[in-house]
Amino acid sequence: MRMSKVLGPIIFAIGAIGLFFTYISPAYDTLQAFMDRETRLDEALDKYNTLESTFSGLTDTYRRFSQTDMERLELMLPDALDPIRLIIDIDAVAADNNLVISNFGLPGQDDNGPRARNQDPDVVAGRATEIDVIGTATLLLNCSGTYEDMKSFLYTLEQSLLLLDVVAVEVQVDNRRNDEDELEDPNYRIQLQTYWLN
Repeated sequence: MRMSKVLGPIIFAIGAIGLFFTYISPAYDTLQAFMDRETRLDEALDKYNTLESTFSGLTDTYRRFSQTDMERLELMLPDALDPIRLIIDIDAVAADNNLVISNFGLPGQDDNGPRARNQDPDVVAGRATEIDVIGTATLLLNCSGTYEDMKSFLYTLEQSLLLLDVVAVEVQVDNRRNDEDELEDPNYRIQLQTYWLN
């Protein structure tokens, strides 16, 4: 009887240790893994809910744009480059400012024009790489007019909805005189860069 009193607690302790290592510890590890996964899923759900509310807010804002605002936005940053429309718009701005445009072209067609340093061939050709969200294109134009008309033209471009950057301007002055014995207006070679959404 004395032996069973000593042996009973030892057997019970060995059984408890065996039960812990064979069942309780693996079950606890599995439970801990599920709890960690639940935490990660809760974080992902919170991020999803944040993104969904942001998307809903942006969608509501987009729906509140008037048709006029949408047309203005499309003019400013179109979905695709329309070079003919761009040339017509620039020519209209030039005509409104008494400038006469004699030529449009792409850089690289004529090495005599102004060029931006380190010009990317994709940019010059009016292409965008696959990872770019915004495509760019570069346009050269030759025009003539007075200096005041040229300043007015650049100011009007700056104020217009056309999204254009003036990359380079070259002024060519001739000492030739016209029929009224006045100096002829200078010629300008302007390099512009425009943008569109990919």
